[in-house]
Amino acid sequence: MNRPNNIFIFPDVRILSRANKTEHWAKRRKRESGQRFEVRIHSRQIRQLSLPVAVRMTRFAPQAMDGDNLISAFKHIRDELANILIPEKTQGNQFARWADDSDNRIAWEVAQVQSSSWSMQIEITENGEETIEVEETGPE
Repeated sequence: MNRPNNIFIFPDVRILSRANKTEHWAKRRKRESGQRFEVRIHSRQIRQLSLPVAVRMTRFAPQAMDGDNLISAFKHIRDELANILIPEKTQGNQFARWADDSDNRIAWEVAQVQSSSWSMQIEITENGEETIEVEETGPE
């Protein structure tokens, strides 16, 4: 069985700044749960990959976001991807609901592209036994 070297996922979510948004906690929770759900839909495809991997999350939106807000905006998507890629981190511990996304077998990168419409893309590249040297970056 051939494993894919990289996959592209296009979740149907808007990536908004968490830091600059004041809203009721229930509305925020609903949006964040929706982001997790949109990623979880693709879990079967993502689980085919073996670690280490490089994950690039790209935001497409009419206005650019500054670097630290861009990183925090992807928080729940990043957490859900870690849960899918490292399921053993959450098993066997009733208090560990989320996997540790700081695992060094996953390199994270965020980017954004100015676009007339809202969308996002996740690219996950399987790196085999290579070392990963990808940095988190803000807007380019």
